[in-house]
Amino acid sequence: MLGAQATPVCFRVLKTVQKLLTYIAVLIGSRMLYGLARKGQAPNFFKQVNRWGVPYLTVLFICAFISLGYLTLNKTAAMVFTWLQDLVASAQLITWMIICITYLRFYYSLKKQGISRKELPWAAPFQPYAAWMSLTGFAIIFLTSGYTTFIHNK
Repeated sequence: MLGAQATPVCFRVLKTVQKLLTYIAVLIGSRMLYGLARKGQAPNFFKQVNRWGVPYLTVLFICAFISLGYLTLNKTAAMVFTWLQDLVASAQLITWMIICITYLRFYYSLKKQGISRKELPWAAPFQPYAAWMSLTGFAIIFLTSGYTTFIHNK
C-alpha cells in the first residue's frame, strides 16, 4: 500500500476536484439563470453583463447560495443549514403535490367536457391512478418527514 506518504497527495487531489466542481456549478448555474432571464423567465436584472460578457449578477446570486455550504463548519450553523435543507425539501414536496392536483383537475375537466385523452398529443399511462398515488405518497412524506421534532428524548 501507499501508506502515509500518499495521504497529503489524496487530500490535495480531493481539494482540487472540489474547487473544480464548485467552479463548474457557478458556471452552469449562472449561465442557466442568465438564459432564463433572456427568455423572460427570470428577473430582467439578471441579463446585465460586464464588458467581458460575464453575467456578474447571476454569478453573485449563485455564489451566495454556494456559500451557504460554509455554514456547516460550526455545529449551530450546521443546524441552520439542516433547517434550510428541510425547508427546501418541504417546498419541493408541496410543489409536486400542486402538480398532481393540477393534473387531476385537468383530467377531470377533460372528462366532464367529454374530451377523450386519446385526442391529446400525448397521454401518460396509468392516469389518474398514478396521480392519486403520487399525491397520497407526497402528502404522507410531507406530513411524516418532521416527526423527529416531536420526540423530546433525542
